Amino acid sequence: MKNSGFIFVNDVNKDRLRAVVGNLHRMGVSNAVVSNYDARSFPTIMGNFSRVLLDAPCSGTGVISKDPSVKTNKDDSDITKCSHLQKELILSAIDSCNAQAANGGYIVYCTCSVMVEENEEVVNYALKKRNVKLVQTGLEFGVEGFCRYRQYRFHPSLKLTRRFYPHTHNMDGFYVAKFKKFSNQIPKPDTSVEEVAEVEEVEEVAGVEEGTGVTDDAEVTGVAEVTGVTDVDTKDIKTKKRPHDGNEDKSAKKKKKKAKREDRPPKLSMQQVKKYQKRKQQPGALVRPVAGLLEKKRKVTKFIKNKKENAEKRGKSPKSQAKKFKRPNEKKKSTNEN
Repeated sequence: MKNSGFIFVNDVNKDRLRAVVGNLHRMGVSNAVVSNYDARSFPTIMGNFSRVLLDAPCSGTGVISKDPSVKTNKDDSDITKCSHLQKELILSAIDSCNAQAANGGYIVYCTCSVMVEENEEVVNYALKKRNVKLVQTGLEFGVEGFCRYRQYRFHPSLKLTRRFYPHTHNMDGFYVAKFKKFSNQIPKPDTSVEEVAEVEEVEEVAGVEEGTGVTDDAEVTGVAEVTGVTDVDTKDIKTKKRPHDGNEDKSAKKKKKKAKREDRPPKLSMQQVKKYQKRKQQPGALVRPVAGLLEKKRKVTKFIKNKKENAEKRGKSPKSQAKKFKRPNEKKKSTNEN
Protein backbone atom coordinates (compact mmCIF):
# COMPACT_ATOMS: atom_id res chain seq x y z
CA MET A 1 0.00 0.00 0.00
CA LYS A 2 3.07 2.25 0.30
CA ASN A 3 1.71 3.92 3.46
CA SER A 4 -1.45 5.04 1.67
CA GLY A 5 -4.94 4.51 3.07
CA PHE A 6 -5.50 3.14 6.58
CA ILE A 7 -4.80 -0.24 8.18
CA PHE A 8 -6.70 -1.17 11.36
CA VAL A 9 -4.89 -3.85 13.36
CA ASN A 10 -6.80 -5.56 16.18
CA ASP A 11 -5.95 -8.23 18.74
CA VAL A 12 -7.71 -9.35 21.92
CA ASN A 13 -4.45 -10.00 23.78
CA LYS A 14 -2.67 -6.80 24.86
CA ASP A 15 0.66 -8.59 25.33
CA ARG A 16 0.68 -9.65 21.67
CA LEU A 17 0.00 -6.07 20.58
CA ARG A 18 3.42 -5.04 21.84
CA ALA A 19 5.05 -7.32 19.28
CA VAL A 20 2.67 -5.99 16.59
CA VAL A 21 3.62 -2.37 17.36
CA GLY A 22 7.30 -3.32 17.31
CA ASN A 23 6.97 -4.95 13.90
CA LEU A 24 5.09 -1.93 12.52
CA HIS A 25 7.91 0.41 13.64
CA ARG A 26 10.56 -1.97 12.29
CA MET A 27 8.85 -2.13 8.87
CA GLY A 28 8.28 1.64 8.73
CA VAL A 29 4.49 1.39 8.57
CA SER A 30 2.96 4.79 9.39
CA ASN A 31 -0.68 4.32 8.31
CA ALA A 32 -1.72 1.69 10.89
CA VAL A 33 -4.10 2.06 13.84
CA VAL A 34 -3.73 -0.56 16.59
CA SER A 35 -6.76 -1.48 18.72
CA ASN A 36 -7.63 -3.95 21.48
CA TYR A 37 -11.25 -5.11 21.03
CA ASP A 38 -13.18 -8.33 20.85
CA ALA A 39 -13.42 -8.81 17.08
CA ARG A 40 -16.97 -10.14 17.39
CA SER A 41 -18.13 -6.64 18.37
CA PHE A 42 -16.38 -4.88 15.47
CA PRO A 43 -19.49 -4.37 13.28
CA THR A 44 -21.08 -2.32 16.11
CA ILE A 45 -17.89 -0.36 16.87
CA MET A 46 -16.27 0.16 13.49
CA GLY A 47 -16.94 -1.12 9.98
CA ASN A 48 -17.18 -0.16 6.32
CA PHE A 49 -13.76 -1.67 5.51
CA SER A 50 -12.85 -2.34 1.90
CA ARG A 51 -10.92 -5.53 2.73
CA VAL A 52 -10.62 -7.72 5.83
CA LEU A 53 -8.00 -10.31 6.81
CA LEU A 54 -9.11 -12.67 9.58
CA ASP A 55 -6.36 -14.78 11.15
CA ALA A 56 -8.70 -16.71 13.43
CA PRO A 57 -7.60 -18.33 16.71
CA CYS A 58 -7.43 -22.10 16.27
CA SER A 59 -6.31 -25.33 17.92
CA GLY A 60 -2.81 -25.07 16.37
CA THR A 61 -2.78 -28.57 14.88
CA GLY A 62 -0.76 -27.26 11.94
CA VAL A 63 2.20 -26.21 14.10
CA ILE A 64 2.74 -29.45 16.03
CA SER A 65 6.34 -29.51 14.76
CA LYS A 66 6.97 -26.29 16.73
CA ASP A 67 4.75 -27.12 19.72
CA PRO A 68 4.38 -30.91 20.28
CA SER A 69 2.28 -30.28 23.41
CA VAL A 70 -0.75 -29.66 21.13
CA LYS A 71 -1.10 -33.44 20.72
CA THR A 72 -1.71 -33.92 24.44
CA ASN A 73 -3.27 -30.61 25.51
CA LYS A 74 -6.06 -30.42 22.90
CA ASP A 75 -9.16 -32.64 22.70
CA ASP A 76 -12.49 -32.71 20.86
CA SER A 77 -14.09 -30.11 23.15
CA ASP A 78 -11.32 -27.59 22.37
CA ILE A 79 -11.83 -28.05 18.65
CA THR A 80 -15.61 -27.56 18.92
CA LYS A 81 -15.07 -24.38 20.99
CA CYS A 82 -12.61 -23.04 18.43
CA SER A 83 -15.01 -23.86 15.59
CA HIS A 84 -17.86 -22.00 17.33
CA LEU A 85 -15.66 -18.95 17.95
CA GLN A 86 -14.40 -18.97 14.36
CA LYS A 87 -17.97 -18.99 13.01
CA GLU A 88 -18.80 -15.91 15.09
CA LEU A 89 -15.60 -14.16 13.98
CA ILE A 90 -16.08 -14.84 10.27
CA LEU A 91 -19.64 -13.46 10.36
CA SER A 92 -18.44 -10.28 12.11
CA ALA A 93 -15.60 -9.96 9.56
CA ILE A 94 -18.07 -10.21 6.67
CA ASP A 95 -20.43 -7.70 8.31
CA SER A 96 -17.51 -5.27 8.81
CA CYS A 97 -16.67 -5.34 5.08
CA ASN A 98 -18.38 -3.04 2.56
CA ALA A 99 -19.48 -4.83 -0.60
CA GLN A 100 -19.83 -1.53 -2.52
CA ALA A 101 -16.25 -0.38 -1.90
CA ALA A 102 -14.21 0.30 -5.03
CA ASN A 103 -11.86 -2.64 -5.75
CA GLY A 104 -12.93 -4.08 -2.39
CA GLY A 105 -15.43 -6.33 -0.73
CA TYR A 106 -12.88 -9.14 -0.16
CA ILE A 107 -12.45 -11.17 3.03
CA VAL A 108 -9.56 -13.61 3.58
CA TYR A 109 -9.98 -16.32 6.22
CA CYS A 110 -6.95 -18.30 7.39
CA THR A 111 -5.95 -20.63 10.22
CA CYS A 112 -2.86 -22.59 11.23
CA SER A 113 -4.95 -25.74 11.63
CA VAL A 114 -5.55 -28.79 9.43
CA MET A 115 -8.87 -29.81 11.04
CA VAL A 116 -11.93 -29.85 8.79
CA GLU A 117 -14.14 -28.55 11.65
CA GLU A 118 -12.06 -25.34 11.80
CA ASN A 119 -11.62 -24.82 8.06
CA GLU A 120 -14.11 -26.15 5.51
CA GLU A 121 -16.99 -26.36 7.96
CA VAL A 122 -16.56 -22.69 8.99
CA VAL A 123 -16.30 -21.53 5.35
CA ASN A 124 -19.38 -23.53 4.37
CA TYR A 125 -21.26 -21.97 7.33
CA ALA A 126 -20.36 -18.46 6.11
CA LEU A 127 -21.59 -19.27 2.59
CA LYS A 128 -24.99 -20.22 4.03
CA LYS A 129 -25.36 -17.26 6.40
CA ARG A 130 -24.09 -14.31 4.32
CA ASN A 131 -24.17 -13.04 0.72
CA VAL A 132 -20.63 -14.09 -0.17
CA LYS A 133 -18.94 -16.38 -2.67
CA LEU A 134 -15.51 -18.00 -2.88
CA VAL A 135 -12.94 -16.75 -5.40
CA GLN A 136 -9.43 -17.79 -6.41
CA THR A 137 -6.84 -17.23 -3.70
CA GLY A 138 -4.10 -16.40 -6.22
CA LEU A 139 -1.78 -19.07 -4.74
CA GLU A 140 -0.27 -21.39 -7.34
CA PHE A 141 0.71 -24.13 -4.86
CA GLY A 142 -1.20 -25.96 -2.18
CA VAL A 143 -3.91 -28.65 -2.14
CA GLU A 144 -7.56 -27.98 -2.93
CA GLY A 145 -9.99 -27.80 -0.02
CA PHE A 146 -12.32 -30.70 0.73
CA CYS A 147 -15.81 -30.84 -0.77
CA ARG A 148 -16.40 -34.28 0.78
CA TYR A 149 -14.77 -35.61 3.93
CA ARG A 150 -16.16 -38.60 5.83
CA GLN A 151 -19.69 -37.62 6.92
CA TYR A 152 -19.30 -33.99 5.76
CA ARG A 153 -20.65 -32.63 2.44
CA PHE A 154 -19.68 -29.09 1.50
CA HIS A 155 -20.36 -26.63 -1.31
CA PRO A 156 -18.45 -27.52 -4.53
CA SER A 157 -16.85 -24.05 -4.64
CA LEU A 158 -14.65 -25.03 -1.65
CA LYS A 159 -12.22 -26.41 -4.22
CA LEU A 160 -11.05 -22.79 -4.57
CA THR A 161 -9.67 -22.81 -1.02
CA ARG A 162 -6.12 -24.00 -0.34
CA ARG A 163 -4.59 -26.39 2.19
CA PHE A 164 -0.89 -26.58 3.08
CA TYR A 165 0.75 -29.54 4.82
CA PRO A 166 4.15 -29.64 6.59
CA HIS A 167 5.19 -32.97 5.03
CA THR A 168 4.49 -31.90 1.42
CA HIS A 169 5.03 -28.11 1.28
CA ASN A 170 7.85 -27.79 3.86
CA MET A 171 5.93 -25.23 5.94
CA ASP A 172 3.47 -25.08 8.82
CA GLY A 173 0.02 -26.55 8.34
CA PHE A 174 -2.18 -23.76 7.01
CA TYR A 175 -5.57 -23.07 5.40
CA VAL A 176 -6.63 -20.08 3.26
CA ALA A 177 -10.04 -19.09 1.85
CA LYS A 178 -10.90 -15.87 -0.03
CA PHE A 179 -14.46 -14.50 -0.13
CA LYS A 180 -16.06 -11.87 -2.32
CA LYS A 181 -19.00 -10.05 -0.73
CA PHE A 182 -21.66 -9.10 -3.29
CA SER A 183 -24.35 -7.63 -1.02
CA ASN A 184 -24.44 -5.82 2.34
CA GLN A 185 -27.87 -7.23 3.16
CA ILE A 186 -28.00 -10.11 5.64
CA PRO A 187 -30.16 -12.93 4.21
CA LYS A 188 -33.16 -13.94 6.29
CA PRO A 189 -33.33 -17.50 7.67
CA ASP A 190 -35.35 -20.05 5.71
CA THR A 191 -39.04 -20.20 6.50
CA SER A 192 -40.47 -23.32 8.12
CA VAL A 193 -42.31 -26.02 6.20
CA GLU A 194 -45.66 -24.94 7.65
CA GLU A 195 -45.22 -21.33 6.48
CA VAL A 196 -44.24 -22.50 3.00
CA ALA A 197 -47.35 -24.70 2.85
CA GLU A 198 -49.54 -21.75 3.87
CA VAL A 199 -47.98 -19.55 1.18
CA GLU A 200 -48.57 -22.24 -1.45
CA GLU A 201 -52.23 -22.56 -0.42
CA VAL A 202 -52.73 -18.79 -0.68
CA GLU A 203 -51.07 -18.74 -4.12
CA GLU A 204 -53.31 -21.59 -5.31
CA VAL A 205 -56.44 -19.79 -4.14
CA ALA A 206 -55.29 -16.56 -5.79
CA GLY A 207 -54.59 -18.48 -9.02
CA VAL A 208 -58.08 -19.98 -8.99
CA GLU A 209 -59.68 -16.59 -8.35
CA GLU A 210 -57.62 -14.62 -10.90
CA GLY A 211 -57.00 -17.28 -13.58
CA THR A 212 -60.64 -18.32 -14.03
CA GLY A 213 -61.78 -14.81 -14.98
CA VAL A 214 -65.34 -15.65 -13.79
CA THR A 215 -68.02 -13.04 -14.56
CA ASP A 216 -71.31 -14.93 -15.07
CA ASP A 217 -73.30 -16.54 -12.29
CA ALA A 218 -73.40 -19.87 -14.15
CA GLU A 219 -69.61 -20.13 -14.21
CA VAL A 220 -69.40 -19.22 -10.54
CA THR A 221 -71.83 -21.99 -9.58
CA GLY A 222 -69.84 -24.44 -11.70
CA VAL A 223 -66.66 -23.62 -9.80
CA ALA A 224 -68.58 -23.84 -6.54
CA GLU A 225 -69.87 -27.31 -7.35
CA VAL A 226 -66.43 -28.64 -8.27
CA THR A 227 -64.62 -27.20 -5.26
CA GLY A 228 -67.42 -27.87 -2.79
CA VAL A 229 -68.06 -24.20 -1.93
CA THR A 230 -71.48 -23.23 -0.57
CA ASP A 231 -73.81 -20.59 -2.08
CA VAL A 232 -72.88 -18.14 0.63
CA ASP A 233 -69.17 -18.38 -0.23
CA THR A 234 -69.76 -17.69 -3.96
CA LYS A 235 -70.26 -14.02 -3.14
CA ASP A 236 -66.74 -13.92 -1.70
CA ILE A 237 -65.39 -15.54 -4.88
CA LYS A 238 -67.01 -12.83 -7.02
CA THR A 239 -65.53 -10.02 -4.94
CA LYS A 240 -62.19 -11.87 -4.62
CA LYS A 241 -62.32 -11.85 -0.81
CA ARG A 242 -61.72 -14.86 1.35
CA PRO A 243 -63.95 -15.47 4.39
CA HIS A 244 -62.09 -14.88 7.64
CA ASP A 245 -62.81 -15.31 11.31
CA GLY A 246 -62.35 -12.75 14.04
CA ASN A 247 -60.14 -15.19 15.98
CA GLU A 248 -57.62 -15.30 13.13
CA ASP A 249 -57.31 -11.49 13.15
CA LYS A 250 -56.69 -11.48 16.89
CA SER A 251 -54.00 -14.17 16.64
CA ALA A 252 -52.28 -12.29 13.80
CA LYS A 253 -52.26 -9.07 15.86
CA LYS A 254 -50.78 -10.92 18.83
CA LYS A 255 -48.02 -12.36 16.62
CA LYS A 256 -47.17 -8.88 15.30
CA LYS A 257 -46.96 -7.48 18.83
CA LYS A 258 -44.67 -10.33 19.90
CA ALA A 259 -42.42 -9.75 16.88
CA LYS A 260 -42.15 -6.03 17.72
CA ARG A 261 -41.24 -6.83 21.33
CA GLU A 262 -38.56 -9.28 20.22
CA ASP A 263 -37.06 -6.71 17.82
CA ARG A 264 -36.66 -4.16 20.61
CA PRO A 265 -33.38 -4.36 22.56
CA PRO A 266 -33.78 -5.34 26.22
CA LYS A 267 -33.75 -2.54 28.81
CA LEU A 268 -30.44 -2.30 30.67
CA SER A 269 -29.85 -1.02 34.19
CA MET A 270 -26.82 1.04 35.16
CA GLN A 271 -25.56 -1.92 37.21
CA GLN A 272 -25.49 -4.11 34.07
CA VAL A 273 -23.63 -1.39 32.16
CA LYS A 274 -20.97 -1.09 34.90
CA LYS A 275 -20.52 -4.88 35.02
CA TYR A 276 -20.08 -4.97 31.22
CA GLN A 277 -17.46 -2.20 31.34
CA LYS A 278 -15.52 -3.98 34.11
CA ARG A 279 -15.45 -7.23 32.12
CA LYS A 280 -14.36 -5.37 28.99
CA GLN A 281 -11.41 -3.72 30.77
CA GLN A 282 -9.98 -7.07 31.89
CA PRO A 283 -6.95 -8.17 29.82
CA GLY A 284 -7.80 -10.81 27.21
CA ALA A 285 -11.51 -10.68 28.00
CA LEU A 286 -13.91 -12.06 25.38
CA VAL A 287 -17.09 -10.03 25.86
CA ARG A 288 -20.04 -10.20 23.54
CA PRO A 289 -21.64 -6.90 22.49
CA VAL A 290 -24.70 -6.20 24.64
CA ALA A 291 -27.81 -5.20 22.74
CA GLY A 292 -29.09 -1.77 23.77
CA LEU A 293 -25.84 -0.67 25.46
CA LEU A 294 -25.15 2.28 23.16
CA GLU A 295 -28.75 3.42 23.45
CA LYS A 296 -28.49 3.33 27.25
CA LYS A 297 -25.25 5.37 27.19
CA ARG A 298 -26.78 7.97 24.88
CA LYS A 299 -29.80 8.37 27.14
CA VAL A 300 -27.61 8.82 30.22
CA THR A 301 -25.35 11.41 28.54
CA LYS A 302 -28.39 13.25 27.19
CA PHE A 303 -29.99 13.32 30.66
CA ILE A 304 -26.80 14.70 32.25
CA LYS A 305 -26.44 17.31 29.50
CA ASN A 306 -30.03 18.49 29.87
CA LYS A 307 -29.62 18.70 33.64
CA LYS A 308 -26.52 20.91 33.30
CA GLU A 309 -28.21 23.16 30.75
CA ASN A 310 -31.26 23.65 32.97
CA ALA A 311 -28.99 24.47 35.93
CA GLU A 312 -27.04 27.04 33.88
CA LYS A 313 -30.27 28.71 32.76
CA ARG A 314 -31.38 29.13 36.35
CA GLY A 315 -27.94 30.45 37.29
CA LYS A 316 -27.18 27.70 39.78
CA SER A 317 -24.84 24.75 39.67
CA PRO A 318 -26.33 21.25 40.00
CA LYS A 319 -24.56 20.77 43.34
CA SER A 320 -26.00 23.95 44.84
CA GLN A 321 -29.49 22.80 43.93
CA ALA A 322 -29.22 19.80 46.23
CA LYS A 323 -30.65 20.80 49.62
CA LYS A 324 -29.20 19.49 52.82
CA PHE A 325 -31.75 17.88 55.08
CA LYS A 326 -31.01 16.96 58.67
CA ARG A 327 -32.32 13.69 59.92
CA PRO A 328 -34.55 13.80 63.03
CA ASN A 329 -32.23 11.37 64.80
CA GLU A 330 -29.34 13.86 64.55
CA LYS A 331 -31.35 16.55 66.37
CA LYS A 332 -32.17 14.17 69.22
CA LYS A 333 -28.51 13.20 69.57
CA SER A 334 -27.42 16.83 69.75
CA THR A 335 -29.97 17.59 72.51
CA ASN A 336 -28.90 14.56 74.54
CA GLU A 337 -25.25 15.55 74.34
CA ASN A 338 -26.03 19.02 75.65
